[in-house]
Amino acid sequence: MTELKSIITVLLITLVFAGINTVITCSAEEEKICVIDNSSTYKQSTDNVLINFQVDAEYTGEHLLKVLDEFERRGYTTTVYITGTFAQNNGSTVQMIYGNGHEIAFHGWVTAEKLETMDYNAQKEKLISAKNLVEENSQIVVSFRPQYYSQNEDTFTILDSLNVSHNSGFISGLKYIPGYKNESKPYIVPNHSFYAVPVSMYETSDETIYLCDLSASNKYKINATEWYSVLKNKFDECEEKKEPMVMVLHPWITGNETTGYWQAFNQFLNYTENKNISVVSTKELVDYYDEMQTPIIQTETPVTPAFEAISAMSCIYFIVYIMRKRKQNK
Repeated sequence: MTELKSIITVLLITLVFAGINTVITCSAEEEKICVIDNSSTYKQSTDNVLINFQVDAEYTGEHLLKVLDEFERRGYTTTVYITGTFAQNNGSTVQMIYGNGHEIAFHGWVTAEKLETMDYNAQKEKLISAKNLVEENSQIVVSFRPQYYSQNEDTFTILDSLNVSHNSGFISGLKYIPGYKNESKPYIVPNHSFYAVPVSMYETSDETIYLCDLSASNKYKINATEWYSVLKNKFDECEEKKEPMVMVLHPWITGNETTGYWQAFNQFLNYTENKNISVVSTKELVDYYDEMQTPIIQTETPVTPAFEAISAMSCIYFIVYIMRKRKQNK
């Protein structure tokens, strides 16, 4: 009887551990399936080049609707970065852009402001005013880009307080958080609650050009033919490296047919139209990489060889005991 109790005890312990292991394994499998399901939409597009067109709405909005109409004709939605003064003077236009499915972001209070030259309170006043005006004509705004990429630690603290989750005031290889110089994908800014979304850059044999039509035209003095080559070559590079392509467009530059920039941009859209691309908003771009970076928590307890050996020995012990009892009863 004592022997039987010992065997039963061993078997119960074995079964308990086996049961726990089975439950944990099932939970882990369900967790894995859940993660896959949640990200399935994005995982289908992993071979696509993600393109984020950031269109600025400033001044009078010259050629703004022309550029957006072309995107809409092709079935694309973008992110439109709107200044507080533009929203103040063109509320109905902002509402229409939002109604057409584009993401609305804010771009500071007024064109050419430099936040890093202002103290904390001045920055906060301008950013709150701009964000509120833009939101009055659209939705809760979570994306931001400072004028001239001008920002500092005060700006970052204010963005945290405003629940901004994406900041495009960075340029891959040129303007970056230390440690992220050549990062082309969105990344969390250390000690803050928002992502940096770097604007893409392209290196020629002579210089590094970031993908901004205003900079290309005014700073680098690139003509329309050269601009098309930069865009095409950068796209090919992104396709090869599986990196996103982020560019900033000013409608009064890109929409200008006299300079040829409009024709060059349409040529680029035609070039990429039959490629494996996904045109995404800034928020969608960040959501994609946030999903890809989310670790799958492994909660399954691995079955060790020692555990398997104990289980096997217990089963053998039990079988031997049963056989002995049968012999004794004969």
